[in-house]
Amino acid sequence: MNNSKYIKILSWIAVMTLGLSHNLVIQAQTLVSPTYRIVDATISGSGGVSTSTSYSLLSSINPIADKRLTSLSYAIKSGFPNGIYANVPLVLCAEGNTTGMTTTCLDFPNAAGAQGECGTPGCPDRIKVEIDHQDNPIDTLYLVGVLDTVQNIQYYLQSDHTISTTYDIADYMTICSIEGKDTRTGSGCAINTDPEWDANLQSMNVFGLGSNRSYTIQTKALQGDFTETEWSPTKVASTEELTLSFDLDIANSGGFATETAAPYAINLGILTPLVVTTAANRIWFDINTNSTGGMSLHMKDSYNGLYTASFTIPSTSEDLAVDSGNDGGFGAKTTTATQASLGPILKDTTYDTVSTDEVGLLSTTLELLFFTNNTGLNKGQVASGRASVVLKALAKIITPSGQYTDTITFYLTPNV
Repeated sequence: MNNSKYIKILSWIAVMTLGLSHNLVIQAQTLVSPTYRIVDATISGSGGVSTSTSYSLLSSINPIADKRLTSLSYAIKSGFPNGIYANVPLVLCAEGNTTGMTTTCLDFPNAAGAQGECGTPGCPDRIKVEIDHQDNPIDTLYLVGVLDTVQNIQYYLQSDHTISTTYDIADYMTICSIEGKDTRTGSGCAINTDPEWDANLQSMNVFGLGSNRSYTIQTKALQGDFTETEWSPTKVASTEELTLSFDLDIANSGGFATETAAPYAINLGILTPLVVTTAANRIWFDINTNSTGGMSLHMKDSYNGLYTASFTIPSTSEDLAVDSGNDGGFGAKTTTATQASLGPILKDTTYDTVSTDEVGLLSTTLELLFFTNNTGLNKGQVASGRASVVLKALAKIITPSGQYTDTITFYLTPNV
């Protein structure tokens, strides 16, 4: 009997495979005939290997069925080899400038979107990506594609979480390795005591991006040899410029939400000799930055104290209630420093004083008032920071009467 008319030879993944129809799993066999050689075949079949003088073949597979039902969003495939492919994953979120109200990510540690991780108005050089595994097993590997839509350059997420125009098998990673968290039992990163739990990757996990850019993100899955899926649908993430911003307000001690417009003025009122006078209103600062190195807020004044044409109440660092110089004085004292996330905003020790009337000096050179840094567990960035400072003055009996004034200028700069 000549079997050749019943045999169809198909090309699949650069090797030759043959098929009829039964049900059995044949794994990792090398199939040899005088004409063809199939290396390490792992294919669903049944009934074993059939041989003739010319061919060795696997029975009971159906490699020719590949009918497709497609739409703009989905493709339904039937037949071999579609049955061995992993499920096409989805990009759950790709975000660089979202807020707590707009995020679709599930696992930002600060629960305030990307701005909660990078500071306001968002990240200048990184984004967060989370993958919807679509019921693929825990050990499924994923490759993440990152397209720079401004320069039209295709990048791929690397195993060190930077990006490159090339990739290799090491850049296919589990959800634990990509996100630092996979809530499925047995993942190795379901809870914070698991060995692969990584809070930093839950914050941000794609680094080395350009500022003020738009990136298209997609992913695909791999679950063993020959199972790689097509690319997923895309999501767009944006980065922001490196930003420092602050706003001044004049309000009393309850002025956390107060907004005031220029010109900004503090009125100390009438100074009673030998009595420390505290301004009724504070100077408030709204501070935001996405600089990872942090920020510094300095101030300087125009006269080294409260000035008239004939006399100056000197600015000094001392407890005005004690007045060790016996010459009166004028100075500033930091009061509050808060933020929605990141930071914290720190007070310089010159103005973060203990006694109620202890102040730090104002001078015509820059003096550090508030700052952030990224040492230890600190974050340099600030999201929705709010800080305040109060002014105090002491006049002596010998202080001449008159209208005293000073001008204070504030400078916000990035740390380098």
